[in-house]
Amino acid sequence: MPQQDQKSDDGPLLLGNGQHNGEVRELQEEHARLRDEIDRLRQEQRKLKEGTDQKTEESKEEKEEPKEPAQRRAAHWASSHRLAILATLAGLVVLVIAGIFLWWRYLQSYESTDDAEIGGHIDQIGSRIPGTVVGVYVENSQAVKKGQVLVDLDPRDYQVSVEQSKANLRQAQANIESQSPNVPITTTTQATQVATAD
Repeated sequence: MPQQDQKSDDGPLLLGNGQHNGEVRELQEEHARLRDEIDRLRQEQRKLKEGTDQKTEESKEEKEEPKEPAQRRAAHWASSHRLAILATLAGLVVLVIAGIFLWWRYLQSYESTDDAEIGGHIDQIGSRIPGTVVGVYVENSQAVKKGQVLVDLDPRDYQVSVEQSKANLRQAQANIESQSPNVPITTTTQATQVATAD
């Protein structure tokens, strides 16, 4: 009667006949040996990892030396960078002198007083005709040239005056034309009266 398949402790099935038992045992031994090897490699890996962690901690401790006080570090930096300090100081002196010069020029361009008199040439300007200003082309105290347009006046008021004057002219011309037929009669009548009086 054939033997039934049995399960071993490791899990693989064992054949019931005796032929393959030797091969199975060899495979089981190889399997166990490989497991031991894997466990050993894992332990070595852990040790290496712990060793590198310890080395990094030791290197950090070695690197973290106590710092010198800020005053000493500044003195050391100043002694090693004298040329940079001199160049910086020279640049600051130049900037201060330039700032003072520009400030002085600014102050010279303006006068401040409560009782001021101007000693300059002032020319009064004004338009010959009054009107509403619609455009200004200069600023206060700006120098101008002869003939330069300073302002524009609203032309609508003057256009109305021109139209009114034209209408008055046409009315006067119409009045003259309406009286011109009487001129010869008046002339004749007056000449007759003069002759009669003579």
